Order: sequence, then structure tokens, then C-alpha cells
Amino acid sequence: MKIPFLSKSQRDSSVHPMRDWYVLLLAIFVLLVVSAGWNWWLFTEIASGKSLSGTVATSTQSQSIQVTDVQDVFKSRATERIHYQTDYTFVDPSVPGS
Repeated sequence: MKIPFLSKSQRDSSVHPMRDWYVLLLAIFVLLVVSAGWNWWLFTEIASGKSLSGTVATSTQSQSIQVTDVQDVFKSRATERIHYQTDYTFVDPSVPGS
């Protein structure tokens, strides 16, 4: 039984290692260029301040609320830091009688 795609004449004529390497390197180069182009486009979109989703959900009221929320968090952290320095005491379990 003779399998057509494994016959010696067809197998010898289709083996071109240099061509295969060139095709592989060309495909890698094309993918690299496409990736670099995509990354450059994405960088310019973000650097110019455009939204990638198409909708811009920023408003001055929501930004001011977010700023006050962050300021409140920092104030509570500063208050807690003062409590740790003055009010809270450390009990060392390795010292007897503490």
C-alpha cells in the first residue's frame, strides 16, 4: 500500500529548510511589528487622556467626593497612629508579670 503524501518523490520536493526558516522568521517579525504598533497606539490613546471604553464617567462632583474620601482615610490613619504612640500599650508575653 502506498500513501500518496509520504511517497519519496513528494517528500523530497517539499523539504526546504531555508524556506521554512524564512517563513517562520517572517511570521515572527510580522507579529512583532503588529504588537509594537498596537502598544504604541494604546500608549498614545492613554497618554492623550482618551477613554478606551468610549464612555467618560468623570465629573467634578464624583472627583471631589473621592478626594474627600481619601482625605478622610488619611485623617483616620493619622489619628490611629497617635493612638498607637500614646494610648495603646504593648504586652510582651515573654516577660513574666506583664
